[in-house]
Amino acid sequence: MKYVDYESAWSTLHGQAQPSGMIRMWLRFMFVITTPLMRISPNTITLSSGLFAIGLAGLARVPAWYWLVALGIFLLGILDGVDGVLAVRRNQVTQWGAFLDSMIDRVVDVAIAVTLLFAGADPLVVMIAATLTLVHEYMRARAASVGYRLIGVVSVAEKPTRIILGIVAFTACSLVTGHAESFSTICAWVWLGLAFIGLTQLFVAYRKVLSS
Repeated sequence: MKYVDYESAWSTLHGQAQPSGMIRMWLRFMFVITTPLMRISPNTITLSSGLFAIGLAGLARVPAWYWLVALGIFLLGILDGVDGVLAVRRNQVTQWGAFLDSMIDRVVDVAIAVTLLFAGADPLVVMIAATLTLVHEYMRARAASVGYRLIGVVSVAEKPTRIILGIVAFTACSLVTGHAESFSTICAWVWLGLAFIGLTQLFVAYRKVLSS
């Protein structure tokens, strides 16, 4: 599959959306890095990212490894796109693959929450932020179950936002020692605020389309 064919397939899978300049750059980047991985099953990548996320959470218990946690969360963000790109390029886009990807995404969300807890973030703030995030994604699943297959709206609290917050938190923790509790709690509060806004965005969007 050539890049132009991949971009066309991506557009079809996203409701005929045309990628903007930044998205097109990202798509080209993902196309290049997945070329050496074409022999690997997309589902293998998906499952591996879930196991990797669980292992990463364990590293967050050791302050000396905060930099490695930041790097690991960045790699999780890359892996999140790799399986989907491989599925398209290998013509293996299946319902099982989509289901598995969604389930592992939730594992990653919980793993990021656990890393913040291990770094000393306020447990209540993390719990509320993670809960709002899970409700956010549950709303999409319920909308799909009643026949609305589109994403509704791209909210401010999508998975890339959670990935970025995790990277920022542990990069700060590794650069300024002794303040992990403060940095992780701040990022947890930001996550909570964005999760609430994102949930509101989705609720308004689905209220509009599902009431018509």
